[in-house]
Order: sequence, then structure tokens, then C-alpha cells
Amino acid sequence: MRLLFISSFLILCSFTLHKYYISNTKMVLNEMAGNFEVTMKIFTDDFERTLNAEKSETIILKSGVQESDISYAIETYVRDNFKIWIDDRPITWRYVGAEIENDLSYVYFEFIQMENFKELRIENSILFDQFEQQSNVIDIEYKGRQQKMILNKDQPIDSMLN
Repeated sequence: MRLLFISSFLILCSFTLHKYYISNTKMVLNEMAGNFEVTMKIFTDDFERTLNAEKSETIILKSGVQESDISYAIETYVRDNFKIWIDDRPITWRYVGAEIENDLSYVYFEFIQMENFKELRIENSILFDQFEQQSNVIDIEYKGRQQKMILNKDQPIDSMLN
């Protein structure tokens, strides 16, 4: 009985000690506004570590409103690591803001939807520079269709055909 308990404990501990490296980005077409609204969710501790590797001063991400210099660091990092092309034309997205809620950081931005595009291509290399096992999931909702992309360091770019 004791051996069973110890074995069960070790198995459970091995699962709880494992660290997952994943972000989720949801892109939804707001047909009324004519733009894509994007919400990116990133584990706060991983994001903070990555931002600190990029900056000379220490950045602390905590719940509540972000100071402008931290907001600038977040926007700059995401802009450098999340790129969008529509029909081979680079798209400039507008940063809306960020929220930090304990374990998760939310980054919001939007971009104008181009009418009748053929291909939407996305590069998402968020956290790849710090975490070899990082995966970035992108869920796209566009005119009643849903598509999922799973990007990693070996495949940081994927596309959706319209």
C-alpha cells in the first residue's frame, strides 16, 4: 500500500512540475467595425522574463493599469514578434493596450480588414527567443469560419486562405 502511495505521489508530482510554454491569440472579424480585433494571452511570468531579457531596466508586470514605459515595452516586443500580411502586403496593426491579471497578460490590438483578400499570413514568434518549447496558438474567426494555427520555433509562420 505504501509503495502504491509513493508511486502515485511521484506520478502526480511529475505532472505538476512540468511547465507548459504556450500563448493563445484570438483574432475575430468585427464586421460592423470592419476590422479584426486581436486578443493575445501570454503567461505573465514568461512574458516578464522575456521583456526583461530585452531591456536594460527591470520590468515588473503586475495586476492593474500599466505605466506608459511598460506599455511601450509590451507594444514594442509584440510589434517585433507578431506580424501580419494580407495578400503579401504587410499590415500595420494598432496597439489598443494591455492588462495584467495575475498569471495571464492580455495584449489587445486591431487592424483594418481588407476586402476580398485571398491570403492572411501570420508570423508569431512571441517568446521563442526565451523558450525552445514555446507554442503559439492562433484562433481566427472570419465570416462564420474558424481556423486554428499552431506555431512553434520550427514553424513560426502560417496562413489562411480565404
